[in-house]
Amino acid sequence: MHHGITVLKKGGKGRSFVILHEQNRYFEFSNALFETLTSPDSVSQSKALLLSTEPITNSNWLVLSNSFRELINSEGLRQASFISFGAASSITLHLALQELKLVRSLILVDSATRPHPTLFSRIIDKLESFLPLGLPLRSLSKGFDAKSFLQRVRCPVLVVNSAACGAYLRAQAQVFHKELPTGWLYQIAGNDDVRELTSMVLDFQKVPAKAPQKNVA
Repeated sequence: MHHGITVLKKGGKGRSFVILHEQNRYFEFSNALFETLTSPDSVSQSKALLLSTEPITNSNWLVLSNSFRELINSEGLRQASFISFGAASSITLHLALQELKLVRSLILVDSATRPHPTLFSRIIDKLESFLPLGLPLRSLSKGFDAKSFLQRVRCPVLVVNSAACGAYLRAQAQVFHKELPTGWLYQIAGNDDVRELTSMVLDFQKVPAKAPQKNVA
């Protein structure tokens, strides 16, 4: 275990995926996704690493990000697709900004531009959608906020909303879709979340890592 990051499972062979979620959040979803990706019965069997992080806060996100980066390097991964759930997406987004060659693609599920936004942060987001007033106010809040850096993320990014996510996360998905140079948006219908997400994740690997075209279906 690296500081705050735990390896839960690893296995399979083929293309590499790293799945990250916070402790006690999205485990059933991420574990089922891991099992499906690494199943020897799968036509598209993949190599996967299932990780959990301790709860992310404004004060520990950088420590956790560095620990995550060290763990990935210790596993000897040269390139992988990263799937993160909820607040854990701040960790994978930070990695994508630092390690351009390592991150082949990002899949962000039920994600916001900052981990566990406060009511104050949500008010700023609302103001920014109408007026530029939120920008100077944003300096008053501490912690990671990806919004200022999204234009620098060059890998293909799939932004996914689960069937159960609320209005705020749906609005945040629109922010990602608008600001990311190569970002796609997908809404899970809800009939079989894991099967649908796994199918979409594998389909998304058809998007080329170099010079992806956002407007291509």
